[in-house]
Amino acid sequence: MHDVATSLPSVPCPPDPAGDDARLEIAIRLCRERNVLFTPLRRNVYGLLCRHGGALTAYQLAALYKVTHDKPMAAAPIYRALAFLQKQHFIARLESTNGYFAYARPAGVPPDVFFICQSCGAVDEATDPFTASRLDEGAARCGFRVKRRIVEVEGTCARCSADKPFTAHRR
Repeated sequence: MHDVATSLPSVPCPPDPAGDDARLEIAIRLCRERNVLFTPLRRNVYGLLCRHGGALTAYQLAALYKVTHDKPMAAAPIYRALAFLQKQHFIARLESTNGYFAYARPAGVPPDVFFICQSCGAVDEATDPFTASRLDEGAARCGFRVKRRIVEVEGTCARCSADKPFTAHRR
């Protein structure tokens, strides 16, 4: 049997309780305005993602839930909570890792680009209308209809880069 708790990634960024609380308050307000139910499980899953700072899979979230709430949680309810949070535009799913992370600004303008640190797992986001329009223009030239855009850039975040000297690769 595989122990999921041992596969939890380290926390990529120092927690920001004030920012986490603010995001949670925004999510609570938006759910009230939208007349949708923000159940305790949905709040807890969202809170875990906000506090973590990086992407987590549903199974990692279930393991983290067990550790933080001292009771087991199956993956199925976690997946349902994640689907709700995605529909409300509070979180995103990274295609490359199948991990979920909380947007910096819940229900704001959806990011165009996700930057994923390969060292620590931190995820940053950027909204860049130029990138979005260039992708749409390229698709239009090919006669392609865009359903959704997902741009994931893997590399090393500033914090991890500061820990290692940069050496340029020359050809």
